[in-house]
Amino acid sequence: MIKAGLFGIGLDTYWPQFEGLLERLEGYQQQIANKMESFGAEVVTVGLVGIGNSI
Repeated sequence: MIKAGLFGIGLDTYWPQFEGLLERLEGYQQQIANKMESFGAEVVTVGLVGIGNSI
């Protein structure tokens, strides 16, 4: 079985500027993880890594 790590990145400056952006990106990341799992991979998702303040 393939084991893969998955994380997203983003600039924290944008979170307050665009309502729902952070949640949308987290949702996209989950969709990618689900797709990888559908191919038989074990996915370790560590969330989003922010540039600037921690998320």
